[in-house]
Amino acid sequence: MSATRLAVPVAAAAALLAAVLGVLALVRSGLDPRVTPPRVASAQVATQCRTFTASLPSVLGSYERRGTRPHSELTAAYGTPAITVRCGVVEPKPTGDYDCRRFGDQDWLVVPRRSDSLFLTFGTSPAVEVVVPDDYQAPPLEGLSGPASRLPRNGLACPDPG
Repeated sequence: MSATRLAVPVAAAAALLAAVLGVLALVRSGLDPRVTPPRVASAQVATQCRTFTASLPSVLGSYERRGTRPHSELTAAYGTPAITVRCGVVEPKPTGDYDCRRFGDQDWLVVPRRSDSLFLTFGTSPAVEVVVPDDYQAPPLEGLSGPASRLPRNGLACPDPG
């Protein structure tokens, strides 16, 4: 077989492989994000978290709410890449290690990480975790602060700036 005859099937196979990989990447990008539901401490916490996630808006800023994998009533996601929300995580203790900021009616601890930022409600029991990828210029936490501020309070608050 000549080199020319061999080159045509190899080129066709390479093009087919590239097309298949492109379709797989497109399908994968449309999948709901993987968000591990937290292990909640009690049935009462699970009920409070279900009420919290049910009260979340369908749109956060300009980002539409999406499902999560696995499906859980304790989690939510918005936009692409996904801003993820988990209710029922371990409550943060008072610390000077992280920035404490108020968004809307709710205090949040800000934990910068390598490719995203982690926000934890401060002063709520149960606590809520929100992960915002660095792709977003500003965290759209105001839309989550109202529902979070309705969670039971634990007496903690960010120090007054001043």
